[in-house]
Amino acid sequence: MVVGGPTITLSNGVKMPLVGLGTWQ
Repeated sequence: MVVGGPTITLSNGVKMPLVGLGTWQ
């Protein structure tokens, strides 16, 4: 996955884009 925005790392070590938070919850 290529993202052009900031990312966060979850407690389990998975990185995800901030814009995808709504999808991952």
